[in-house]
Amino acid sequence: MNWTHPLALFVLVHWCISTNAQVTIPDEAMRGALNGLIPGLVDGNGVMDTLHPGILALDTIIVSLQTTTDSIDMYGIQFLSGLQRLNVSFGSQFFTDTVAFTAALFPPSLRSLVITQSGSGSISLG
Repeated sequence: MNWTHPLALFVLVHWCISTNAQVTIPDEAMRGALNGLIPGLVDGNGVMDTLHPGILALDTIIVSLQTTTDSIDMYGIQFLSGLQRLNVSFGSQFFTDTVAFTAALFPPSLRSLVITQSGSGSISLG
């Protein structure tokens, strides 16, 4: 039996899947934040290039939400494969008792997550 052709087909399909480097970032604030960190990472249509060379160099992100109207859907952060430290701070005007994060949101490289609220202390993981 000749396995050359099926193996070549498998390699081609695997390469095509693994090189799909585009994801859509739904939140406009997150698009702006990502482009602020790595210019050109997200295009005008909200499509992020997950193979952008600047991704590996980005190891720290600080997110600051100051008012109750500030919010951000952090979808896209899981594609930042060089990210090691994430700091999220909330201003004193936030009146919520709950902050929810999904573990799938974080890249495997993340080593430190710090969540703080002005005047209320902080939570550190890692």
